[in-house]
Amino acid sequence: MKRSLLFIPYYNDSNGFDRSIESLPNEADIDLLIIDDGSKEKFNINKIQSILQKKKINFNILTHSKNQGITNTRNHALKYLQGKHYEFLIFLDCGDTISSERINLQTSFLDDHSDSMIVGSNVHFVDNNGNHLFHLALPTSWKKILRKMYFNSMLIQPAVTMRTELLKTFPKFPTAYHAAEDYAYFMAVAQHHRVDNIPKYLTTTYINLNGISNTKRKTQIISRIRIIVKYFRFGYYPIVGLLRSILLLFVPLKITAQLKGILYSNESKN
Repeated sequence: MKRSLLFIPYYNDSNGFDRSIESLPNEADIDLLIIDDGSKEKFNINKIQSILQKKKINFNILTHSKNQGITNTRNHALKYLQGKHYEFLIFLDCGDTISSERINLQTSFLDDHSDSMIVGSNVHFVDNNGNHLFHLALPTSWKKILRKMYFNSMLIQPAVTMRTELLKTFPKFPTAYHAAEDYAYFMAVAQHHRVDNIPKYLTTTYINLNGISNTKRKTQIISRIRIIVKYFRFGYYPIVGLLRSILLLFVPLKITAQLKGILYSNESKN
């Protein structure tokens, strides 16, 4: 058994899944867990097995008989870890890609900072064709992350590695905040434990701008507002973050992505 378990959820995206598997580094100190969440479009198991054998990565596949949703699938992965002896859980969403140095950098960071429970990184965002949308540079210190969590999650789910010992006190993603369960989880953890980001772009996330319905996006933003209200305290970041989320209810996703591209581009020049 390796030190780390890398988890990839799969649902009806064989091309994206191939891309994710091909991006994994050779001979990494990881085992791989794949959970198929009731897909109709199955990936090519022989192809995946061949790729992982060449990379010398052991893997296990679990399958849901019917679709249960991403939160239940992630919680299945957390439950799978019970009784296992992995030190770290590494997240990567299906279709996203990982840099060759991410695993070593994040696990080494946690080795060197024993009080840190979660470490993320900067993230590249691209569309489904691989065209650049924007770069997201995140705050690195716990204090700054905690403040800016009121704007949005400063820990990007497919870019984080966490200590498995955290599951003793935070055993699962909450299900009460639809489409924002990861934000709720990270916000809760950050109240009590140190979290960090490495200032390098270690993950590339693919966004389907036509794949998120207005209804689902509004549900996500409403959940985010509820989370902000739950942890609200008077101050600049909570107040502005709450107002920002309310405003986003009326701004289409494509416009938001374009604005982020302009904003982060200008920030990188300064």
